[in-house]
Amino acid sequence: MPDMQAETLDLVGALMVEDARISSPAKVHRFGVLTLVRDPRHRVLMVKAATEDTWRLPGFNGGVQEGESVSDAAERVLLEATGLERTITHVLAVDQVDSVPRLVPQDRFNWVCDGGVVTVDEARNTCLPETAVPALEGLTWIELEELPHYTEPPHVKCIIEALSSLSYGMGLPLLEFGERAEARKAAA
Repeated sequence: MPDMQAETLDLVGALMVEDARISSPAKVHRFGVLTLVRDPRHRVLMVKAATEDTWRLPGFNGGVQEGESVSDAAERVLLEATGLERTITHVLAVDQVDSVPRLVPQDRFNWVCDGGVVTVDEARNTCLPETAVPALEGLTWIELEELPHYTEPPHVKCIIEALSSLSYGMGLPLLEFGERAEARKAAA
């Protein structure tokens, strides 16, 4: 009789473990693309979501879609949010952002890409495209020392680290199947 109880307990325990595996969704990893764009005065381009009180780098609400490269995604979300057409070829940092508790646990990895320095005319003429207006309510150029007044400390740190990578020449090329993104784009 004791062996029967032990076997029953083992079976119940195994079923509970299996049930926990089925009912606990796997952690999902999302890949976002933020683009650091500067103007000739060294200000950073930031956008503001209609639903938030904070400013962020363009692309904070977009991500890499299935079958899309990081460089193509960064170019797409930058164009959608700002109207700027840039060729994105380098990543400056990767920022892991913890998930907000949800039904499906998520971690987001934001690729912080180099959008380069725009001209004085591009900076002056940059504005929210009509298609971005429902999701975004503002676009502005922000002085580095003013960033803490516009965004949260982790986002400020992310921007400072990306700028630090730039100052040390540490941007990494975005590769697609071992080939630099700009080489593929030039051949297209």
